Amino acid sequence: MTNANRLRGFRPGAIPDNVRVPATDPVVEVGRDQEKEHDMSENSPKAMDPVCGMSVDPATAAATVDHEGHTYYFCGKGCAKSFSADPGKS
Repeated sequence: MTNANRLRGFRPGAIPDNVRVPATDPVVEVGRDQEKEHDMSENSPKAMDPVCGMSVDPATAAATVDHEGHTYYFCGKGCAKSFSADPGKS
């Protein structure tokens, strides 16, 4: 017997009359607290993957390659491998 067949026959029990749910007032906040907000992209420098053009954070780049005195940052090891195979193409 599959679960669907079991569920077709399921009948939930009745909720007892003595169960009470306390009333609560909804809390709605509108607006922003600009003092708490900050744009992380402003704080972290970005580099561009020369193979696929993706924006990469140098601190968390998947791979790096040094070529002619410049460090290139990559989104993945595949892009780094493509670049290493032919650096002049990118």
